Amino acid sequence: MKTILYFTRNPMKAMAAWLASVFIGTASCQAGYLQTEFIDNSDDFRAVFDWTFPAAGADNAGPFVGGNKNWTVVSLNSNTTPNGPGVRNLVILAQHAPATQKPAAGVGPNPEKGVLVFPTILRPKPGQPFARTLTDATRIVHAFPDPNRAPHSDYFIGILKVPMIGNPTIKVFGKHVGVQNPFEASFENFSNEPLMGSFTPSYGKDAFGPDISFGTVQPGKSVKKTLPNKDAKAPSDFFVSVHGSVETQTTLAFLGETDDASGVSELELAALTEMLTGNDGFLTPMLRDSTLESNLFVFVNLLQWLGADGTFNPLQTYDITGGVNDLLPGYFISTTPITLGFDGTPQGTPFAGKVFAAGGIDGRALSVPEPSSLVLVGCAILTFAAWPSAGWRLTRKNSRVAAMRSHYLGD
Repeated sequence: MKTILYFTRNPMKAMAAWLASVFIGTASCQAGYLQTEFIDNSDDFRAVFDWTFPAAGADNAGPFVGGNKNWTVVSLNSNTTPNGPGVRNLVILAQHAPATQKPAAGVGPNPEKGVLVFPTILRPKPGQPFARTLTDATRIVHAFPDPNRAPHSDYFIGILKVPMIGNPTIKVFGKHVGVQNPFEASFENFSNEPLMGSFTPSYGKDAFGPDISFGTVQPGKSVKKTLPNKDAKAPSDFFVSVHGSVETQTTLAFLGETDDASGVSELELAALTEMLTGNDGFLTPMLRDSTLESNLFVFVNLLQWLGADGTFNPLQTYDITGGVNDLLPGYFISTTPITLGFDGTPQGTPFAGKVFAAGGIDGRALSVPEPSSLVLVGCAILTFAAWPSAGWRLTRKNSRVAAMRSHYLGD
């Protein structure tokens, strides 16, 4: 049985709110950020910045408006911390505005600002290089006067990469979503042993879907299933149970912040998968104990795995210490069921030993046909229909701004 728990108190929330309120009023254009890309579509955007990461002083810039005037990176704001030289915080504000082009979903702009916070950023020291990837994500909702109207949401993702050599890179993503696309999960067996299992979607705190058995998967074969919506909600994570001689239980989710909770939660799978991978989807390793003696419990923060460009090879082995390995960003491996702390940190009994990629877990958002009127082609009449509405209702707080830190940020 899945045992991921949620906690809604975040001790950094008040500090981040204060920082953001200051930055909104004092942001100024400085030379610390060089915009290298801004893809500005009606439904989504991606902006990329090169950051000089000054040793001291405030480093604030903005706004950066997309060329089509749909999305805006309102401000990039950084200050040094009391933790010593070369340690900075970064707060990013982004907005689906001016939104001069109406999204396909039909609603925009949204005056609310998405807030992404990266605390305690360390610059590599000479002679002690290391690479680090930090991630944050949030969802904000459009507030409609009509309570019968299905709400639309804007999602924002920030990825900060601190390389071993050179300047850090900041990537900011945004996406407007009306009806959530369906989500498809698949499993491929890389091992020489037949494996049985199931997928189990969930839809927020304690809202689990049905176990979807995929039966026995022979070596070299794969299976895929569509994860259903439940009570008009889209899946926010999915749980994969795979067993043969031993069992591995893997939970995969995008950790971030939502409008209906004050702490770290799980965001909708389809929306964030599409933001970071398009139609390709993601592929992650399904790990088993190399000795085939221990059952494993695994949590994967997909935001960190994809943000760090995680890759693997079938049957690749890993030495696990304290439940983690640098080659598995976003992973935590335990010998007991895993819970999530209030800040999203996975908690369990860290596994120590060797594991191997016995399979691959794949996920992707399925495309939904756009609605259309009847179209006559010769004597034939083709009817195109939209996917049924899967709208859900949330409460947006104007003061929403918070920081999240993950166990996998490289500390």
